[in-house]
Amino acid sequence: MDMTPKYEAEEIRATFDINRNKEFCELAGICWHEPQFVTWGGITEHKCKKCLKVVHHVGFNIDYKSSPVEVLRVMREREDWPLFAPTIGRRDGSTAEYFIKDNYILDESRPCKLILLANEWMKEGRNVVARKESHGDSEFLDWLADRIVNVYGESFNIDFVCKLRAIAKKIDTA
Repeated sequence: MDMTPKYEAEEIRATFDINRNKEFCELAGICWHEPQFVTWGGITEHKCKKCLKVVHHVGFNIDYKSSPVEVLRVMREREDWPLFAPTIGRRDGSTAEYFIKDNYILDESRPCKLILLANEWMKEGRNVVARKESHGDSEFLDWLADRIVNVYGESFNIDFVCKLRAIAKKIDTA
């Protein structure tokens, strides 16, 4: 029995996992270590080509795809955590704690669910910053109104969404 397709599928899956992890690191501003052999005074070490940190041959990059807790840790340390957290849970009204939906952590059928969401969110966030800087405040306010309606499920007729759109329109006509 030829096992080539099985091994090819495993190789494709491993490449997919590495790409997701690498993308997460790059978007989160973490170095994706690429080790190289460096010899100094007769001692050979693995050092990252980018950050020059000494890395161990095995496990020099964290497997974020398989560890949603590590993804949460990285995202919590970011200054935009309060903007990301509502996409994966809700805030307790009396404290600063967030209740994370358990399917992002416990779903064994798709352990990469959280990293995929984080990657998409960070890509979107960077685009918003670029859009705000290059196109002005009216487009940003329109984007914000769209996000409130489409992501958070508010009605497009609610007063503060209408007010955002009115301010954006006023900026455009000024």
